[in-house]
Amino acid sequence: MTRMLVILMLLTTSAIADQLPHTLLLKCEVKVTVSITGTGMSPILKEDKFDTTLRLENGSLEDADSIWMSTKHCVLNNGIIRCSAKSIEPSDIDAGSEKRSLDVFLSRDTGEYNLFLETWGYDGRHASGNQTTHEQLRRNGICRAVSKPIF
Repeated sequence: MTRMLVILMLLTTSAIADQLPHTLLLKCEVKVTVSITGTGMSPILKEDKFDTTLRLENGSLEDADSIWMSTKHCVLNNGIIRCSAKSIEPSDIDAGSEKRSLDVFLSRDTGEYNLFLETWGYDGRHASGNQTTHEQLRRNGICRAVSKPIF
């Protein structure tokens, strides 16, 4: 009976350790690499470094500096927070649209942060017509908690 109680306690402790925090504020040092190709344009490759603030709240991860870097439905599995988002956005400047796919990974143990954003531009609404551009953005860096201990 004692052995069963110890196993049950270990399983309960493990489950609690793998719960996603309800609220967490993170300051991150990030390197970003952007690659853009498109019809009638020369390929573009840019790299930069900057600091940003992330807020994890109620299963959503938001970047304080960019509305395009927000995700919902975050889950914690094996010490990694994984968030993703997919969307189709109409263009504000022409009759086109963009399809976006965003994946974010954040390590509970090390604070390692990786974000992958891929965007496809189309000349029609609802990601239809000819593909006009393709953009790949990658962020990687280290985050640390600024509101309370990380995880």
